Amino acid sequence: MPISKRYQPIGSIISNPVRALDVIYRNLTGQLLLVIATTTHTVPANGDIATVIGQVDTVTPPGVVACSMEIAMTVGSLNATLIATFVVPIGYYYRLVSTTVGTGAVGLVTWTEVQLISPQSAGF
Repeated sequence: MPISKRYQPIGSIISNPVRALDVIYRNLTGQLLLVIATTTHTVPANGDIATVIGQVDTVTPPGVVACSMEIAMTVGSLNATLIATFVVPIGYYYRLVSTTVGTGAVGLVTWTEVQLISPQSAGF
């Protein structure tokens, strides 16, 4: 579920752009960007792993790890919904990289971006 406008930080802009895992984007908003993505992780068998890593950098492909989530199964099976959150500086490239081992799977449910207004641009 996208972030409600009711909880929107003063002066910020919330959007729900069409995004995909493993695709590189660039923050050209002129503001810090808060990325909030909900992902599903499925690990149906022993030894399965499902990982999502948020990356940012001044160059492409981005390589600096901003967040990391991993589900690994040792007994039985597991389905989990996790939320990746990270900040992208102005002009930086960013992406969510998904990797799996065995029959593990990762899916993107929602992607929300919040342009964080700096005190300077807000007139403070």
